[in-house]
Amino acid sequence: MEINPDLQLSSELQELYLENKEWRSQIDFLKDEYRFFTKLFAADKLAAMKHAPEKVEMMGNSLDLLHQKIKDLESLTSEHQHLIESILTEPKQHIGFELIEQNASIGTKIKFLFESDRAIKKDLFELVEGIKL
Repeated sequence: MEINPDLQLSSELQELYLENKEWRSQIDFLKDEYRFFTKLFAADKLAAMKHAPEKVEMMGNSLDLLHQKIKDLESLTSEHQHLIESILTEPKQHIGFELIEQNASIGTKIKFLFESDRAIKKDLFELVEGIKL
């Protein structure tokens, strides 16, 4: 990517770009966590069903929701990264508050996703701990 050095806000935009790349890395981490959770859940699902079928169903729904949120946020950060790249490389584009608002919104969604991930991890580990194989 070739960055235009004359762009008035180029350093701030570069910071947004780097922040977005960090978010992408965090999403990759959450994708790995999700894969681990689903394997752990699937391995003990049948045994757990005898003990707490409602918890198993709730956990399955939570994992499905987490997966969808991860996919949605991955798509959103990808679009945001392309937007920032285009602004950095094409100096005649207008930069508005929408960019800052979108950036703040993504940051909030990432925090919420990590909170959801922690809650699911806690619930899943409690469910698996209670299983006697």
